[in-house]
Amino acid sequence: PPSHPLDEFLETGGASSKPLARGGVPLWTPLGERPAPPLGPGLRRDDEKGRALTRRCDSRTLRQARVSGALRQAQDGRAVASGGCGFYNLLSPQGVGESMITTVVGSYPKIGAGPKGQRLRTAISRSDRGRITPEELQQVQDQVTEEVIEEQVEAGIDLVSDGQVRWDDGQTYFARGISGFTVTGLLRYFDTNTYYRQPVATDRLAWREAITVANFRHASACSARPVKAVLTGPYTLARLSRSEHHDDNRGMVLELAEVLNQEARELQDSGATVIQFDEPAILKHPEDYPLFQEAMGRLTQGLTATLALYTYFGDIAALYPKLFELPFQVYGLDFVAGPANSSVVQEVPDGVCLGLGVVDARNTRLESVEELVEAVRWAKGRVPLDRVYVNPSCGLEYLPRDRAYQKLVRLVEGVNRAKEVLA
Repeated sequence: PPSHPLDEFLETGGASSKPLARGGVPLWTPLGERPAPPLGPGLRRDDEKGRALTRRCDSRTLRQARVSGALRQAQDGRAVASGGCGFYNLLSPQGVGESMITTVVGSYPKIGAGPKGQRLRTAISRSDRGRITPEELQQVQDQVTEEVIEEQVEAGIDLVSDGQVRWDDGQTYFARGISGFTVTGLLRYFDTNTYYRQPVATDRLAWREAITVANFRHASACSARPVKAVLTGPYTLARLSRSEHHDDNRGMVLELAEVLNQEARELQDSGATVIQFDEPAILKHPEDYPLFQEAMGRLTQGLTATLALYTYFGDIAALYPKLFELPFQVYGLDFVAGPANSSVVQEVPDGVCLGLGVVDARNTRLESVEELVEAVRWAKGRVPLDRVYVNPSCGLEYLPRDRAYQKLVRLVEGVNRAKEVLA
């Protein structure tokens, strides 16, 4: 095909590689030029610019790797406590951590500023037109995955994700790997300005092969911090799909619970010690809780990893306190789009950890350290701080990439300040 002008512009470096500015104020700062925030215990810097130590990897590194995923996640002296709340001691592989964990919900902006930041978009466009091979696209995806992990680590996040760089969206990514699904036209994703391709069930839904394992292994091998695996939950995946095969929604939900249970088992066998399931749709349909409860039982059967259930885009008022009785160790709540959670949640059961979604992942306004300290203070009145995760309200994909990074830096600053104030 003839060369596209945008391809030529980006590939030849036609766009300025210098930070864009408005009125002399930079609109973004290259990652390597950012002042590095303090790292937690056990991390060291790998060059004079203060970049956090991460292990770059390529396909050859991955092929030669012989250590298990669990050991990869325990590098730099870290260990995740399987079967518990997922806390780990940054210095001791044996102990369970004594304080809060900072984490992300899942997604991270894939596109950055400048030619380098645009290369994934360019690669996808060229792949769609047959101008690069699947292997070349994967190479770009690998590089961007490594970069977004590195940004999370540099920000000081304790438990990172792969940024969901390879996901078209939370539905299409899984539907394409599940037998019995086809994918159709675009629909709006909840009340966001993003869209997804709706999956359609045309036959019985069945697990075919691992969807996320290779990506999880790559992320774990490249990360200086533990990586959690993230899956769209069966209820949300079913709710955002339609079926030409099932008589009702129940059949599709329960089939997907079994499919995703198998996927989670594969992740667990590959070393995943924390597995998160995203279920925002149940907040819109609390009347389906009996079905949801049945599906969660099937979903978690046989899993020994730390299991997290994350909800967002609303509050759990209609589901509290029974939601906390499900077979999960961590419950992530959105305190931004669901401010009622602050009045609804009066206590957290013993052995349950609370994911405190207090950094607005859909607004560029930067929270103050004082706001975050007050959020942690609220949590302390309901659950010991050694059972608290602090994270954004949802995935960070709705933000510009530089602002997502700044939000994570501020999140870590707020948590560190809260540790001092509330000690």
